[in-house]
This record gives sequence, structure tokens and C-alpha cells, in this order.
Amino acid sequence: MVGFPPIVNFNKSFDNNELIMWIDLSTYCNAKCPQCHRTNPNGLEKIDWLPLKQWSLEDFKKAFPKQILNKIHRFDFCGTWGDPILNKDILKIVEYIVDNSFLPWVQINTNGSVRNEEWWWELGKVGDSRLIVVFDIDGVTQEQHSLYRQNTNLEKILNNMESFSNTKAKATAFSVIFEHNRKSMYDIALLSKRRGATGITFIESDRFFKLDDPPGTGEKGYIPTKDFIFVDRSGQKQKLQPSKFKATGKSEKGSHRQANDFFWVWWDLSNDEHLEKIRHASN
Repeated sequence: MVGFPPIVNFNKSFDNNELIMWIDLSTYCNAKCPQCHRTNPNGLEKIDWLPLKQWSLEDFKKAFPKQILNKIHRFDFCGTWGDPILNKDILKIVEYIVDNSFLPWVQINTNGSVRNEEWWWELGKVGDSRLIVVFDIDGVTQEQHSLYRQNTNLEKILNNMESFSNTKAKATAFSVIFEHNRKSMYDIALLSKRRGATGITFIESDRFFKLDDPPGTGEKGYIPTKDFIFVDRSGQKQKLQPSKFKATGKSEKGSHRQANDFFWVWWDLSNDEHLEKIRHASN
């Protein structure tokens, strides 16, 4: 299992070719995840104040000219405000990095429910062994998966992941855990493995809050809540409940990692010991 590297001095990272660049390439997204920063939980549309923007290939070349590409250890295209795969130049951007450098590798986090299987195979061919794509798999049925990953299609995601995994690029899975899918973690892992994922990471959602009303009544603009209530696109109220996973010890304050090292850890799906730990945690 693999955790996260420590943060070090910028200049030292630059000199040692160890920089990790986290970039939002797009504010466009097909998904309507209720707890996402870009989503209004009252109807699941984009929040009004977020503009729709995206990087072009020329924007990327200007920010990262060829001569500095090898100073970068990894490019992380993980959308806080949108899905990187919705960027119109994502294939060209990956190709530019791979063709004009020898060091950096690329990681893309996506809901995986856009584009077709041929497009995903082409992305894998372009990125080759220097590309990892993290696909969001939050259930083993469409109903379970889409309670949180609203407006996405599980079978399409799995087909796209499988097509991508038939190249030298690597597919891995990412799963946000609530009470409704907590006991399915092992089944999610097995399904992901069957459809091409080499590993999986689980996290527990910690976004159980509502905007304070009136403003100023909650800490940093939010009021903690027991459950997360939202209104879906059909106008129906729905509810997300926090996971009741019981850790073997207390979490470190300010840390995403639990004392038992289960969440925020990359689990190797070819490793029987790792699979057994996931099975045990699902009980």
C-alpha cells in the first residue's frame, strides 16, 4: 500500500526535478455529485458564480515550455471545479508532455462517464506507460453508484476503463465511501479489478454540512449536519449518510489518514493480502 509523500521546499523540489503540479484544466463537468464544490445541492446544477473555462494546448505550452517539463515529476489533472476529460485539448496536452520530455508522468482523475471506448483506448496509447487514470467507482450497481455520482453511468465507466487498460497506460479506481456503499468495498474492488483497474483507493466523505443561514452562524460559513440532504434534478429530496466504518484508533488531527491506514491508501488489486484487508474492512 502506498500513501502520500511529504511536502518539501519548492526550490529543492525544482532543483531535484521533483515538482508535482496540480492543475484544474476545466470547470466543465457532466456529473452532478451533490457534495462537489461546483454543485448546488438544491437541484444539482453548477453553482452560479463559477465560470465555464478550460485550458487550451497553447495555454499549457505557455505555462510549461519544453525546457522545464523535465523539472516536473508529475502532472496531476484532478478537477476541483470540473472534470479534466471534458477539456477539449486533453489528448493533445498529454501528447505534448510525453513527446517533449522523458521524466514527468501524468495522472488524471475522472468520473470516466464521458467519451467512448475508442477515445479512451487512444488516450492510453498516447500516454503509454507514463499515464495513470483514476476512475471513480462508487458502487457495484447503477443505483448504488449514482446515489453520489449523479448523472453518470456505471457500465459506461467500466467499459471505458477496460478499454483504456488494454494499453500500456495504467487504470486505477477511486471510491468515496458513505453508509450506503460501506459494506460493498470488497465487491467494488473486485469489480474494478475485473474491468482493468490495477489498484483502488477508498476515502470516507467528510462533507456533511450545509451553508449557514443566516451567514456567520457557522464556522467558516458552514454548519455541520448529521446527514447531507440534497434535491436531485427531478426535484426529489435525497439523503447521503456518513460511513459508520470503525477505525482501530483515533485519526490524526488535520490528517486524512486513519490510524488503521485503510483510507487514503492505494491498494494493489493483484495482491491477495491487500484484497483480504479490503474484504475484512467491508464487514
